Amino acid sequence: MNVLLYLLPVVFPLAFATLWLLVTVLLAQLSGWVRLAERFRATRPPIGRHFSFVSGGIGSRTFPVSYRSCLSLTIGEAGFFLSLWPIFRGFRAPDLFIPWSAIERVEDRRLLFMRYPMIHLREQWPTISIYWAAGEALNAAWLARSARKP
Repeated sequence: MNVLLYLLPVVFPLAFATLWLLVTVLLAQLSGWVRLAERFRATRPPIGRHFSFVSGGIGSRTFPVSYRSCLSLTIGEAGFFLSLWPIFRGFRAPDLFIPWSAIERVEDRRLLFMRYPMIHLREQWPTISIYWAAGEALNAAWLARSARKP
């Protein structure tokens, strides 16, 4: 019994860190972030209008993984950058850059009093929803981009 008390300060932090990493890896896999990263991994730093503490959902239409106030979004001329705070990133969720050309359509959704865009990508199953002011700005950028298309 006394040995356990002495080992607790060492074992607990290791067990907690291991569990934390497993959960972040599992969420990245379930949301489809890993699949998006295969095609849309960011290779340059984000340039554009930046939003911090962004909330959103990534994954299936009916049951997305919810990321509450732990996303960063940067809307640029060529597309948008999406990243998780480093503590939630784990090993499987690198920064993403989604070019406007990869977007098939943006669906206007409503949840109670909140309107938000749901982004459908070409040849990809995960949808991306961004809430509040960042979602409105993303939707406005998409609409402006769509209006310029011939």
